[in-house]
Amino acid sequence: MESPSGDPQRSDVIHEVRHEKPATDGGLVAWLGVVGAWLMFFITWGPAGSFGVFEAYYKSRMLSSYSESTIAWIGGIVFPILFNALEPKVGFGWTIRVFGFLQLVFGLAALGLLLQMPQKSTKPRRLFEWRAFTEIPYTTFCVGCFCQYLSYWIPLFYLVTYGRSVLGMSDAMSSYLLSILHGSSAVGRILPNLLMPKFGAMPVVFTSTVMCAVLLFAWIAIRQSAGFIVFCVLFGISSGTFVAANPVATLHPTITPSLTIAGERLGMNWLISGLGTLLGAPIAGTLSRPDNGQFLHAQVFTGCIMVGAALFIVNHTFHQFGNRLFVILKKKEKKRKMEYRFLGRSGLQVSAISLGSWLTYGGHVDKDKAFACMKAAYDCGINFFDCAEGYADGEGERIVGECVCKFGWKRNDLVISTKINWGGSYGELAANNYGLSRKHIIEGLDASLERMGLSYVDLVYAHRPDRKTPIEETVRAFNHVINMGKAFYWGTSQWSADEIATAWRYADKLGLIGPTMEQPEYNMLTRTKVESEFVHLYREVGTGLTVFSPLAMGLLTGKYNDGIPDDSRLGVSDDKFVKLTKSEFGNEEGKKMLDKIARLKPVAESLGTSQAILALAWVLKNKNVSSAITGASRPEQILESVKVFSILPKLTDEIMEEIDNILGNRPTPYTSRFI
Repeated sequence: MESPSGDPQRSDVIHEVRHEKPATDGGLVAWLGVVGAWLMFFITWGPAGSFGVFEAYYKSRMLSSYSESTIAWIGGIVFPILFNALEPKVGFGWTIRVFGFLQLVFGLAALGLLLQMPQKSTKPRRLFEWRAFTEIPYTTFCVGCFCQYLSYWIPLFYLVTYGRSVLGMSDAMSSYLLSILHGSSAVGRILPNLLMPKFGAMPVVFTSTVMCAVLLFAWIAIRQSAGFIVFCVLFGISSGTFVAANPVATLHPTITPSLTIAGERLGMNWLISGLGTLLGAPIAGTLSRPDNGQFLHAQVFTGCIMVGAALFIVNHTFHQFGNRLFVILKKKEKKRKMEYRFLGRSGLQVSAISLGSWLTYGGHVDKDKAFACMKAAYDCGINFFDCAEGYADGEGERIVGECVCKFGWKRNDLVISTKINWGGSYGELAANNYGLSRKHIIEGLDASLERMGLSYVDLVYAHRPDRKTPIEETVRAFNHVINMGKAFYWGTSQWSADEIATAWRYADKLGLIGPTMEQPEYNMLTRTKVESEFVHLYREVGTGLTVFSPLAMGLLTGKYNDGIPDDSRLGVSDDKFVKLTKSEFGNEEGKKMLDKIARLKPVAESLGTSQAILALAWVLKNKNVSSAITGASRPEQILESVKVFSILPKLTDEIMEEIDNILGNRPTPYTSRFI
């Protein structure tokens, strides 16, 4: 929802905004980033995969027969060759020093290349987000990944010795086992790209983990070289699958509820998985006697740990399956009807009822209740969710973005808006952090997108006029963000008809897009702008209306007929606009207004509905209203609001006339042209 006028309450919290620098799209900088990432894997996974035969160091020397390593990681090919060339000549110690020097050089090169990538935020990131471990889905998945890597790296360390000491394979043949395993894993890393779009990331991770567990127990019974080679191939495919799918699964909405924290969540998961990598081989080493060919205890341990990984992951998978089953069962209930209307003359359809976040999300409604309200709205067919950079200092936007991610809603099913003007609390200097200058429109929208974790919004509004900035500059700036793909339509909020007409004149003159929609206050008590001032705009430019405060901040619900309840919006909100409305109760005009509202109760009762639904239906009866933005602090309020569509047909001309007679405030339409 929206505030009637003026500047929203601000705090001293300072927020950083994103750079204007656009994201790359396959250009040179993007490819430099790819090369940088490749170098990082070259110098990390290469040596790690190559030293998979470190277990052979149990006699205080490295075996001269060394693994040819991996096809999967090119570094795993280069470093073993380099090792075999250097170790006989300079010894093990200096060989490792050469490796370290090369890693330093390539690491600096990789860092330099990666720094060329556009930085989306100057906001400092947390190295570790402890709060994440209060979330059961994230915690169980991380434990599952830890167990995966604890088990996964044990075969990589002991394959060569097992093949030689237990199966009697030659040094030359056993040295190829890791190459076979890693080469097969390349197939496994391709599979997720084919399977995840159809089955989802979690089922792919779970299935590949189960396959690894089965193979690890099968390893115990292998006594032939051919069977062991088959094991290496199958284990490489299965392990390669979960290695590739795990990062995608980490970004599942139930594990990472917002893309703004994706980096932290991924980094923490990799750190935890890395601890498993470090611990697995030493533990297995204490359970086995490689020199005597005794591996049974280590093999059983490895298989059991992988089973544990599957159990932790399946806990999350079945949880999601249960949720989906619950949704399917709920669909058997009678589905409420939702009406969709075109936004003015555009081709965009929005739900006739939309959900706003003013004074609620990030305010006196906690996050869980906000999620529940949005979920109820979505289930009822509401597709339009309204935000603004000034709502709760941007917290309203964060909650909306987190909710979209949490429930995994498809972005193309949603219409999400934000409004730009009041953003002074997001920078150290207020000068350019508010208003409708080109600078703040672009940077403010970037900051809003970052908070929501989105790449675009469907609608962006000029949140009140900025009479210190030329309208031409504002028109050009909003067209710029549309051309950049950061918004599809732009509009205004609480602008006068003359200001909207001026914006259209500049747009027509410059061949640009004019404001598609206006967001005014409109309800039974506030009618002049919508029913009088804007009349010619509907006909001449097709302005669509997404109106706020259809219940006049709750006044039209009838709950204030006998005073102000302690738990009502007027009773709990500290917003200055709410306080202004509250202060009007005591004067003569306020008493007359409450008397008129009370006289609407019999009208509502005659229609078999409440005063709130009557007021909402009255707003939607206006054909120029594309959507009425409602607020909700409880899901039940959403379910009540959608009943309006059964009342709309009952609002006959006679009923509308009766309401007008009670209100006595029907405005006279303007007759002058604007454009």
